[in-house]
Amino acid sequence: MITFLRNELADAEQNGIGVLLAGHIPLNRGTITHPASAAQAMIDLLDRYRATIKGVLAGHTHNDEMQFSWGASSASEPSAFFYIAPSLTTYKNKNPSFRIYEVDSFGNITDFEQFRVDLPSLEAGATWTRAYSAKSEYNMNDLSTASWQDLVKRLQTNGTLLDKWYFNYQTGRKSGAPSAAERKELFCLFNGTVEDLSLIHISEPTRH
Repeated sequence: MITFLRNELADAEQNGIGVLLAGHIPLNRGTITHPASAAQAMIDLLDRYRATIKGVLAGHTHNDEMQFSWGASSASEPSAFFYIAPSLTTYKNKNPSFRIYEVDSFGNITDFEQFRVDLPSLEAGATWTRAYSAKSEYNMNDLSTASWQDLVKRLQTNGTLLDKWYFNYQTGRKSGAPSAAERKELFCLFNGTVEDLSLIHISEPTRH
């Protein structure tokens, strides 16, 4: 699999073609990373072909979330960005959801629209509704990796924005602010890291 993907990415790079990768489990979500692991091989490929890979589409978590991937050459900017979409199937305390991506001719994701149905209201005739578009919901000029990094910075200080993001993270089934422990976990997940949460300090954001 890794050899096939490496060859396809090399061919795309040579021909100037942008690539979107799609998979099920995001990196570092139950995967084992060591020098000889498939997960490490994927991290290396994402880093090597960072200019060719325009994004990674994933699921598995049933949450509406995101994640960066960092490689050997990643210093100030991640090598890849994971768009982690919630599931269409029902799940505990989650609304069924689907997502529509807007992609330009170069393979760049320019926006996405998130749809969901309010499961508790389904018997009363609830239908699919457009929950939000990424650019307007989070006040982003584009969906570049740098813009997602800026959003994460804003989420650390803007409590109102964090509450909105957390509501979407829970697919519209849980409102209110995440706890201090939940904030620590979320910001580790953003960066694709598995850390000792006791060593991390995330300040309480300001709410207006």
